[in-house]
Parts: sequence; C-alpha cells; structure tokens
Amino acid sequence: MVVADTDVLIDALERTRGPAVKRIGALIQRGELATTAISLYELTAGPGTTGAHLEILRAQLDPVLVLPVTPGAAHIAASANRYLSRRGQAIAIPDTLIAGVCIAHGLSLLTGNVKHFGRVPGLELVSLEDRE
Repeated sequence: MVVADTDVLIDALERTRGPAVKRIGALIQRGELATTAISLYELTAGPGTTGAHLEILRAQLDPVLVLPVTPGAAHIAASANRYLSRRGQAIAIPDTLIAGVCIAHGLSLLTGNVKHFGRVPGLELVSLEDRE
C-alpha cells in the first residue's frame, strides 16, 4: 500500500497522460493506493468545486483507501512540525499531517515533491520517477 499526496492525485485526476496517471492507475488496479483525509479535503475544498466535480472525484477515488488523522498521527505531525520549524525548514501544516498519517501507518508517500517531504524525519518516500 502506498499513500498518494495531493499533488500526485491532482496530476493523475486532471490529466490524461503522464507519470502520475500511469502510476496511480496501476496502484488503483492492484488495490494498493491510499490517500489521506487531508488530501481528500484539499481536493474538494476549492471555491470553484461544483457538485458535478465532487461526483466525478467520488467516483474516481471510490477504490482508494482514505486514511484518517488519528491521535497518533497528529502527535507525529506535531513533532515533525516542531522539529522542522526549529531548523527553519517548516513545511505547510497539511503536509506535516499527511506525513504524520503515513508514518503512523507505516506507509510510504508517493510524491512528486521529494525535496519538500524529504525534510520529515522517518517518512519513507516514493518518487514518481522511481520504478515500481
């Protein structure tokens, strides 16, 4: 099981070609794709999101396991946020929450932004460029 970050899902859902489309499609087909409640929020919260857009997203993400932010994941995310902030390397709070969920569940994060998420200690990353 691999957790996809928001940007990877956006690339896969809004394009017809590219590394994200191929990778996400293969993971869904094998039943090995998860995401987080944070990414689900980010995908659906925009002011331009319509009811039709939500229906399409629900259909596309139906086979994807959505992981919640548990108390353990929140503690891990908060610890990562403190650690990165003290070093002047903070990342956005939603991203620390995504990282916390992944670490809490012992899952790797599929991301196109390895440099950004690579700052989080203990987070295992999978790049879109990595071979399956």
